[in-house]
Amino acid sequence: MASELREGEHVLLIDQKSREFLVRLEHGKRFHSHHGFVEHDRVIGQQEGSTVRSSMGSPFLVLRP
Repeated sequence: MASELREGEHVLLIDQKSREFLVRLEHGKRFHSHHGFVEHDRVIGQQEGSTVRSSMGSPFLVLRP
């Protein structure tokens, strides 16, 4: 069962080419890639398995490692 993602947790952001990026969630931080950035605050509170979009509109699947 998916559960809410919290600050301090490590998550995998997975892009459309199945590349995995390990990120520790912190309020006010951003994950940057060539696909734009993802605000950690947009991920915190989401359910595991959610998809978030970067500043350039690229989707990232969010999973726990």
